[in-house]
Amino acid sequence: MSGFRECLEVVLGGAFGPLPEPAADNPRVFWQQWLAERHLGLVRVAEPDRFEWAGNWIGLVRDVTGEQQAVVMFGLPSGPVLDPANVLTRGSRPAIDEGFVVAALGASFLREPHGGGASLSGCVEAVLVAPDACVPLTRLGSARALPGRGSTATATRRGAGRSAATAVTGTT
Repeated sequence: MSGFRECLEVVLGGAFGPLPEPAADNPRVFWQQWLAERHLGLVRVAEPDRFEWAGNWIGLVRDVTGEQQAVVMFGLPSGPVLDPANVLTRGSRPAIDEGFVVAALGASFLREPHGGGASLSGCVEAVLVAPDACVPLTRLGSARALPGRGSTATATRRGAGRSAATAVTGTT
């Protein structure tokens, strides 16, 4: 699993600083335990060669010697963002054998400080709503956040539609 540490550091966005060297005997178990200590886990992707997701994920690809090389994939359709061993950029694209998404082990990760001193703070860039799924979004000029209930701007309070604003928790 060459390059996994480098790819994991990119997927984590540097939130935990430089990552440690994994145990040589079983790096996969090492990373699962290391992530679990930070309330994170590796979720296996069912069909990694066909997986499309608008977020970073790690793919494992066999190089010409048969060794698994890690790559960071992103997008719809997914393409390589980081390919340390150049296994996907040498003309032919080998199949992605395995894929992993890094995910929080529980919602408490979104509310509580986590290891590494990183903070989950930020700002709202836009509030977008739609009257129903799969229809164009409308940008709102303003909205009011209600603690524990979401936003007054959401269509979901009327029992229809979806809004990213209602899913935001944490510090702003």
